[in-house]
Amino acid sequence: MVREFHTPLLTEFFVLATSIATSFVLYISYIFLAAFFFFARRISYAVAIACAVLLGWVSFALMKIIIQASRPLDPLTASSGFSFPSGHATIATIIFLLLAYFLKDMIKSASWRRLFICGMWFFVAIVAFSRLYLGVHFATDVVGGFLLGLSITCLFIHFFAHDGCGRIP
Repeated sequence: MVREFHTPLLTEFFVLATSIATSFVLYISYIFLAAFFFFARRISYAVAIACAVLLGWVSFALMKIIIQASRPLDPLTASSGFSFPSGHATIATIIFLLLAYFLKDMIKSASWRRLFICGMWFFVAIVAFSRLYLGVHFATDVVGGFLLGLSITCLFIHFFAHDGCGRIP
């Protein structure tokens, strides 16, 4: 069904969108993010994001090995390995939603804060949809990756909201 909407411009856009969640882009972005959190005296945020991404990566890699689902035939871009769950959807969900959680209180204006949070959700949706558009995943792969990422995000938010010991700071 998604193939009916393919155009060269949309394909370029979704190739760019999917590249947001590649390892190289994430490593470079994380270096800048860690530096930002270091200077903002929020080192624990940088550590939390790194640990959450690592847990996400290990989780989706193990699930791919255990489930061994095949990828769709005839994708628009090259992709290797097993299909379920989508690693891009998992990692994008973790990073963008943890960023929304950690940075939201630094934004003083309620309107800008809501816009920022909506923007983070938008990035999650765009990266996830890009995997469908490019034909490298089935919808179940993307939903599974999103739910895995959301579970890990909720785990880390719960940990930080309760000071890691069940106490609310």
